[in-house]
Amino acid sequence: MITLAADAQTHLAVFSDMTNEPLLFGRGRRLASQAQRLMAFTQYKGCSKDDCTTPFAHTEMHHAEVDWADGGNTDSPHMAPACGRHNRVVGSEPHQWSTEKISDGPDGGRYGWRRNTDPPDQLRANQLHRIDELLERHSRGDDPPCPERSEPPPARRFDLTWPRAPLYLAAS
Repeated sequence: MITLAADAQTHLAVFSDMTNEPLLFGRGRRLASQAQRLMAFTQYKGCSKDDCTTPFAHTEMHHAEVDWADGGNTDSPHMAPACGRHNRVVGSEPHQWSTEKISDGPDGGRYGWRRNTDPPDQLRANQLHRIDELLERHSRGDDPPCPERSEPPPARRFDLTWPRAPLYLAAS
């Protein structure tokens, strides 16, 4: 019913049960609202592309389910944050990327990324921004084991002769 209502009129905004902020705009609006961005922040904390370190403040809202140009809706459940660089690599060409919602596991409900040439089951979610989950897992002792080093790390060498020339500070 909510989907029908959101698509019925372009000026209609559907509100969630808990707030007075619209979270489902359908095709009535292309850019995400502040409330939609806050919803995404609670789940992602940064770019959703795996191994991207871009913080949430520097992301755009990506129409992750169906791209806006292909008829996608501006609805919170169908969007994920992506930095500008990664938002532009999504497409249908073999060298581009696809996003799909992960259905189960620790990343269930989040959007994962895969190259279009990868098998559909190889979705990768970004783990870098989920510090709270990593700390909780560590406190429970669920950390994955660290790989053992076969040899000790190389000794660091410091150049104690640097700087070779004296430094002069300009008077202001």
